[in-house]
Amino acid sequence: MDIWMLLKRVWTWIVKVVSLEVVTPVLLGFDANMFCNASEFNDCCNSNTRRWSRTVNDTETVLILEGVSAFPEKFTEIVHSDGFRLILRKLNKSDIGVKYTCSYGFHSSNQTLKERNSIY
Repeated sequence: MDIWMLLKRVWTWIVKVVSLEVVTPVLLGFDANMFCNASEFNDCCNSNTRRWSRTVNDTETVLILEGVSAFPEKFTEIVHSDGFRLILRKLNKSDIGVKYTCSYGFHSSNQTLKERNSIY
């Protein structure tokens, strides 16, 4: 393999990203959805490891790994052709102000969940 082919492979790996966004209003007592966009990957979402985690007080807890939830009554995952979705059931105060992270392979994105008082 020549150097240009190698650089192209490395560059392609570097520029691929995932992005995390909250896609439903964040209201206590209701379900919330977060979407991990991995559409830049041609093979989304089965060839790399999918993972959801959250960090509270500098302690990270894995919520879902490859669709298997550590807390199935609270967290579930739905896989789409362009990414994967985390469903948080019946939000309570301990879910708010927490950093959630989605990972696909070696790529990850995070966001802190904040309560919205109204539906936009």
